[in-house]
Amino acid sequence: MNLSLLILSFHILFPVFTKEQLWLQDTLDFRPPFEKNTVEYYDLATVRSALGLASGQVAALSPEDELFEEDIPLPEGLAESAENKTENASDEKEKKSSAEKQYRNSLNRLAFFIYDVEQLSVSPSKDGSTQTINVNDKKIIRTKTDSHYRVQEKLEFKNSQNYLDISLVKKINYEYASGSGPELLKVTEEILSEKIKRETTFSPSGDPVKVLTYVSPEEGEPYLERKTERRFDEERRLVWEEEIRYDESGELVRRRNEFTHTAESSVPNLAFYENDRLRLKDIYLSDSVHEETMYFDDDYSVLVHYEHGRKTMEVIYASGKEISRKNFD
Repeated sequence: MNLSLLILSFHILFPVFTKEQLWLQDTLDFRPPFEKNTVEYYDLATVRSALGLASGQVAALSPEDELFEEDIPLPEGLAESAENKTENASDEKEKKSSAEKQYRNSLNRLAFFIYDVEQLSVSPSKDGSTQTINVNDKKIIRTKTDSHYRVQEKLEFKNSQNYLDISLVKKINYEYASGSGPELLKVTEEILSEKIKRETTFSPSGDPVKVLTYVSPEEGEPYLERKTERRFDEERRLVWEEEIRYDESGELVRRRNEFTHTAESSVPNLAFYENDRLRLKDIYLSDSVHEETMYFDDDYSVLVHYEHGRKTMEVIYASGKEISRKNFD
């Protein structure tokens, strides 16, 4: 990514367009594809028209409620506080890949950072929140934190040499308990490229206890495609997990894992059920020895004994009666 494209991404992704940001033009000899209007800041309609992007996408980039004429002041020119850190590198290619540059604002706070193909910018807002933008040759990620440094929103864009091809691919929102504490209640993730929406609910101790996954078909309404619920013990160890898969007509399959933690092994025992029918048991006799039993239709089952990751014995049962046994060296 060249520097002009980086600055263009910087312009597009910042949620405010103010006269203070015009230092970009003078310092870097860069002109954006739209003109300054009479009140000396870029309005949202002008940006939409000039970039030719869908209004909903630009709204995600630059919410109207965050546009204002005055921003936190920046100096007329940014001072470069650090240059190439590898002056003793053996060749020019190594020097270039290790180039590090930092730019600070008038309060000596980090505003812009470059390291090889990675770029980072930090922009505080008047409401106490902070916008952080990370850019590389593949992705652009904009993260918003509140005044308590909790992540509120994260937007991920597919990067491109052509700024018109930059597109939003993922959006994540975070919800917290009331007050300023770190207790996370819910995370909502939208993967636009796959038309998937995933909602994860957390317990007061921070464990993910429910995950709902919705999909949007080409035709028809979005529907619940998967529901996962989990239970944890007082030591926050997973003891129960159930996943239900759906299609547009209803439930397809229900799978459940039940974990039992014992003193014999650090690995829990497992019982796996499909549609409430036991299909597999894995019992640990020690950390290095366990027996796995698989249950099939027609009352057949197979027990396999493992030691140190190696199969040492296999026994086949029919209606609970042993019909064959094989030992392995």
